[in-house]
Amino acid sequence: MEEEDLKKAIVLIKAGNKSDSVPILKNILKTNRNNELAWLWLSVCADNTEDKKYCLQEALRINPNNEHVKKALEQMQIESEFIPPPTLREMGVIEPPNLPFNNLQNNTQPINPEMNQVSKLEASNPVSNVIIVLLVVMGLFWLAIGFIQIGNSQILVGIWNIVISIINLTLIRNVIRRSHRVVNSLIFLGVVGGIWGLVQLLSGAWLQAFAIPIYIVLAVLAGTNKEYFSD
Repeated sequence: MEEEDLKKAIVLIKAGNKSDSVPILKNILKTNRNNELAWLWLSVCADNTEDKKYCLQEALRINPNNEHVKKALEQMQIESEFIPPPTLREMGVIEPPNLPFNNLQNNTQPINPEMNQVSKLEASNPVSNVIIVLLVVMGLFWLAIGFIQIGNSQILVGIWNIVISIINLTLIRNVIRRSHRVVNSLIFLGVVGGIWGLVQLLSGAWLQAFAIPIYIVLAVLAGTNKEYFSD
């Protein structure tokens, strides 16, 4: 039980939660005042020099041969206000080799990352789904129009429409990844696509003119959901 409590206290200290480890260490020392490791780890949690000194003195009482603790106490005695607190290495604190916390770092990690983290590649919401559907529709629409126009010898206009199609379909990946860049891209696409649809309308291409409201919807959805696209 004592060993398990000590393990728990050290894990808390390594995670930066010293305040919660102090009661555990004190309970250990109430039962066994001669637990050297408990005194050493308690010195790490001490808020002031006097408490740290007291803990180190107790550790030295238990193990008078600990030269690292002797050196730390001598430094504290001579320059108590001018030196940083002794490190664990300076105090000769060596963790038991088989404890599970040996490889822990100061930053804490969830026990099961797969349960506590949601991949943004999989995250979705109704707004992103609508945007993806509209981009697919517009991508396929401009692709079809482009090939039709190329078939009617309108080469330059057809190629331009195919380029617009590729731009629409390429943006889908950024929507899925929730990239913040997609907001500006969709707003830009809304302006350019709307203008191009208006040009098509004025030139008598009524079918292409339906792109105007769709691109306006895309721009509005992107602009009003900036927080969702946060990567």
